[in-house]
Amino acid sequence: MTVAPMPALRTQICAPNPDGLLLEVLPADEGDCLLLTCRRGADVHHVLIDGGTPATAPRLAGRLAEIPGGRVELLVVTHVDADHIGGIVRLLDDPAFALEIGEVWFNGYRHLPGHAPRPRGFRDGEGLVDILTGGEGGRVLPWNEAFGGAAAMREDGEGFTLPEVQFNWGLRLTLLSPTPERLGALGRDWQKYLDALHRAEHSAQTPQPRVPRARGEDLEAMAMTPSRDDSAKPNGSSIALLAEFGGRSAVLAGDAFPDVLAAALSRLAELRGHGVDVPLPVDVFKLPHHGSQANVTLPLLAAVKAEHYVFSTSGARFRHPDQAAVARVITRGGPDHTLWFNYANTRTRRWDKAEWKASHAYRTRYPEQAGRGVTLFLPAKD
Repeated sequence: MTVAPMPALRTQICAPNPDGLLLEVLPADEGDCLLLTCRRGADVHHVLIDGGTPATAPRLAGRLAEIPGGRVELLVVTHVDADHIGGIVRLLDDPAFALEIGEVWFNGYRHLPGHAPRPRGFRDGEGLVDILTGGEGGRVLPWNEAFGGAAAMREDGEGFTLPEVQFNWGLRLTLLSPTPERLGALGRDWQKYLDALHRAEHSAQTPQPRVPRARGEDLEAMAMTPSRDDSAKPNGSSIALLAEFGGRSAVLAGDAFPDVLAAALSRLAELRGHGVDVPLPVDVFKLPHHGSQANVTLPLLAAVKAEHYVFSTSGARFRHPDQAAVARVITRGGPDHTLWFNYANTRTRRWDKAEWKASHAYRTRYPEQAGRGVTLFLPAKD
């Protein structure tokens, strides 16, 4: 693989104090590829979440090559879908690419409830498991060590708890998704989804009701468009996280199901003393499933209030983000919030209307240059 150098992502970084949480939403075609940087003085640590499509690999390699020391503390592969795992597999399978990885979080076949490990050679995550376990003479990578080698998942049922992992350099990650039920559902069709992954096919989109498309300037009518919640089993197995560092917070939702996310966020708000039926306040919400109306629902948006809402998609394949999803964020988001899009095109630029922004108190941010994505910097509060 030829690695094309990628310019440093310096768009929209403005911080008199360099300490804080940095989220880079890299251009990953229709997929997700997020680089989280935690900085406290000279102490800097990185977490990589997903790798976009296979075509994302050269761009991602160029960005990772800029990291001093060439190390990420944690690699999270949220689930087995081509627009999340494809770039990672291609990158790690390239012998010319060198990256030190502290730990990997990824739920393979061995982690699915009721399923035993498969012998080497089974296409577990399209080659990712062979990489993790040192297949073909490679180096073994630490895999789900934070969970004792078991599945990265949270509990379900009455009074469930949410696993928290605290790194000694200050980052705290709280697991919001998946649940045992969602992982078990994936296991029943594991081979089917791996075969689709081998063909670079995405999970099927959840069919939506046939209703007239809201037109004109009525954002409330758009937001109230009837939608069916996501039912794609790989999406339901997504690892979703709340990341906290330096008094800042970001929900990184993968493609997780909205009901699973909403329940976790509401439970976390209760556990942290905000109250019952009170939305959890966060700085950033990277929205699930690229702004699909099947995942960005009104109950989910009622469970969390953010200052920044992030859409990660080029919109090329499935025409995300859906207008209903964006309208829901605009009309139900936190007060005076900002919408971030990692691609600027006709589908995302339509939300940059001065009259809408004035009447609904929101802002929009786009890449300053094509192919660079967007970067959010949150100065540390503590």
